[in-house]
Amino acid sequence: MEDITELLAQMRLQYIAELPSKLDGIESIILKLSDTVDFNPQFDELYREIHSLKGSAGTHGLHIISTIAHHLENSLTKTGKSSAQLDQVTQNIWLEYIDIFRLALEQIETANEIPAVIEQRLETIRMQQDDKPFRCMLVDSSLSIIEINKQLIASYPFQVEVSHNGYEALQLLMLEHFDLLVTSTEVGILNGQAMIAALKLSETGKHHVPTILLTSKPGHSHKRNTDPDYIVHKDASFIQTLGKTIDKVIQKILQAS
Repeated sequence: MEDITELLAQMRLQYIAELPSKLDGIESIILKLSDTVDFNPQFDELYREIHSLKGSAGTHGLHIISTIAHHLENSLTKTGKSSAQLDQVTQNIWLEYIDIFRLALEQIETANEIPAVIEQRLETIRMQQDDKPFRCMLVDSSLSIIEINKQLIASYPFQVEVSHNGYEALQLLMLEHFDLLVTSTEVGILNGQAMIAALKLSETGKHHVPTILLTSKPGHSHKRNTDPDYIVHKDASFIQTLGKTIDKVIQKILQAS
């Protein structure tokens, strides 16, 4: 067991040592995009590199790197594979992500991580790219339920982030800024009730994030400090009730701001 642990630690250190070169390569692709005649192949390469970075960093426990990659990947997806959509502002934003990667790497190497600084910079970039002031994490294992809920929540001033996995959603909630969590009870890896409890017990300042639990089961408690702020039952009036609940959340957010 000790040999395996030592091997994994060595692999992690090797991965960290190779990150500067990888980031330089990604930065080079971004810089070339604005004046290349082969935009689509270059864009595809950039997307593959970022997607690979997101997965490999998570494998080595570098969740802050995965989080930044996740944001950049979302930005690439919004822009799309068209050179006409890439202006100087967007290119500068992508380069800003590279700077944030390097800041995170510096903090990792010095064991002096300050997630709040990176979180604020990511939120600033998000606000530059999205005119919706608030952000919601939506978690469900059902694609049909997600689509229904996403359309409803997106009609409010929320940018909606979707996850099918409770554990992955919790990691994002801990590392990034969110104004609302909406989750079903039945989700993969970590169920909605456990996710909410973990969030409320966290010492990362995330315990204040409003939470809505969607459930088809009666009898959920609403008395403990680890329980959801709101419970919406999946019945005939489900959509209407969820909408009214989101109205309440927005009112509280505005009152607190």
